[in-house]
Amino acid sequence: MAAAETVFRGTPDWFRTPVYPAFLASLKWIFGEGLYLWAAIIIQHLVFLCSVVCLYRICQKVIPNDSISFWITFFYAVYPYISSLNSYIVTESFSISGTVFLLFLALRLKEYGMWKDALLSMFQLAFLLLLKPALVYLVPLLIVLWGYTFFIKGKRRNALLGIAGVIIAGLCLVSYMQAFKKHYGVFSTSVVSTLNNYHIARTYGLLKPELIEDPSVRADLEKSIEINGECPKDIYLLYNEAVQMVQDHSMQTIGHVVSTCMRYSPMNSLKALISRLYSSADDPLLVKGIDASQWGHLLCFHISTLYLFLLIYTILLVLWFVRHRSIPWFTALIYMVGISQIIVSVIAAQWDWGRLLLPALPAYLLMIGQICQLITIKSLHSLEFV
Repeated sequence: MAAAETVFRGTPDWFRTPVYPAFLASLKWIFGEGLYLWAAIIIQHLVFLCSVVCLYRICQKVIPNDSISFWITFFYAVYPYISSLNSYIVTESFSISGTVFLLFLALRLKEYGMWKDALLSMFQLAFLLLLKPALVYLVPLLIVLWGYTFFIKGKRRNALLGIAGVIIAGLCLVSYMQAFKKHYGVFSTSVVSTLNNYHIARTYGLLKPELIEDPSVRADLEKSIEINGECPKDIYLLYNEAVQMVQDHSMQTIGHVVSTCMRYSPMNSLKALISRLYSSADDPLLVKGIDASQWGHLLCFHISTLYLFLLIYTILLVLWFVRHRSIPWFTALIYMVGISQIIVSVIAAQWDWGRLLLPALPAYLLMIGQICQLITIKSLHSLEFV
């Protein structure tokens, strides 16, 4: 709630973007201290149910098999880990539901070019950007997609509405980042990216005292290296160290230190990225509480399964493209969302990748539905991407 109070005072919170804190603060003002969290959970469940309806309608449009559409939507609606997120005070609930709404509105806007869909799509995108800034990849992604749509016969107006909405939503994010810079000296949405970058650089030994000009930062880093080693693996220790560094030396100073050290060792930075990509493959997906159970870790989904699926999907998509010589519009959208979410998560975070991939879950489920459709037809030549 401290974040919400900061936002309502007109000052960006250094750790959280404004949407979710403002949502909780508004409910607290309406329902009071004792009921506002219950109200938040109820609203999250209601929003999720609306997203279930939207996902089913998307499936009906892009998967010409009613049975597959039903089962994909059924899994989304009743799988315990997905539905249980709505019972927690976390942004994942709205980010998953919000992605469904954005895909639904984008598809409608492309088909019908209505002002209502354009406005709703713009507000939904702005909501997602200020809810979870890691979704910033949606801005260039949608610009490219609507730019492609501009050259589709009869879709020029639809594309212009889409581009205008993306630009306005992007400007909302830029305005917030500018306000954040005014207070904290860094053009960003929160301190999280600085903490993550410090954490990653410290984990892989990229921070070198001899490269740091600031004497106080250099002294603190040397002391930490002497006590904890050059490449500590304790995530909690590193998180606390990153927070302490930012608090003692400012976000701007630490951000500059990290970027300088990483630029000095581009090959080591690339190796660190590849190492995170490899490590992420073993991260559990769509499951919680597995640490207490070896069987839970054995039987759950892992991100490696997702990587294998995306490789197969990419091959099929390329074969389809070679045969038809055209880009399937909605398939391109969900494919770019799915791949971009992985890239952003692995580049920007040092662990907890299974949770960070959740906003792209609707896209992955729709891809799975398309592959299931392939099983029901006679050959790849009969497969239709849309």
